[in-house]
Amino acid sequence: MIGPPLPAREDFPAITAGTPEVVVTATPGLAEVAVFSSETQTDTQAPPMPHRRAVWSLIVLACAAFVFSTNETSVLGVISVVATDMNRSESAIGLMTTVWGLVNMLASIPAALLLRRLPRRSVIAGTAVVLCVGIVMVATAQNFGWLLAGRGVSALAHAAFWAIVTPTVAGMFSSRERGKSVSRLLIGASAAGIIGLPLVTVLAQNAGWRTPYWVLAG
Repeated sequence: MIGPPLPAREDFPAITAGTPEVVVTATPGLAEVAVFSSETQTDTQAPPMPHRRAVWSLIVLACAAFVFSTNETSVLGVISVVATDMNRSESAIGLMTTVWGLVNMLASIPAALLLRRLPRRSVIAGTAVVLCVGIVMVATAQNFGWLLAGRGVSALAHAAFWAIVTPTVAGMFSSRERGKSVSRLLIGASAAGIIGLPLVTVLAQNAGWRTPYWVLAG
C-alpha cells in the first residue's frame, strides 16, 4: 500500500532560531568542540567590543595558543636529551606525552562544563598561570615523578584554555566574522609545529633541555 505523499520541502518548518551553531576546531592530537547559540548574537547585533580591540585581543590569544601548543609538542624535541639527563630510556621519557594526553583528555569536557559560566577573561588568565606553574615544575624537576607531575599540571591548563578560548574569540566578533576569527586563532596553534617545535629542539640540543621550558614559562 502506498501512503500519502510526503509534503514538499518548503512545507517543512525552517529550523533556524534557537539552533546552535557547532564549530569544531582541531589542535595537535586533540579536537575541541565549542557550541555557540544563535540566540546570543545575530547578524544585526553589534559585537560586544570595538573591532580594533577585538583584533588585538585575538592576536594576544593566538600567541597564547602558540605557547600552549608548543608546550604540548615540546617532548618531541627534548626526549633524547631528557633521557640522557634523567638516566632513563627514551620510551620511559615518552610517558611525558602519555600523562599529558590522559590528563588533557579526562579534563577537557569537565573543564568546558565547569568554566562556561565564569568570567572568560579571568579563566584565560588563570590557565596561563597554571601553565606557567606546570612548565616551571618541568624545568626544575630533579626526578622523573616531578617531571610527570609538571606535565600533568600543564595538561590541565591546556584543557581549560581550549575549552574556553574558542567561544571567547567567536563572541568577540559579529556572527559573520566568527569563522574567520576562530581560523586566525588556530594559526597560533598551527605555528607551534612549524616554528615552536624546531626552536625547542635547537635550544634543547645547544643549551640544555630545561632552557626551552624556561623560555615558555617566561
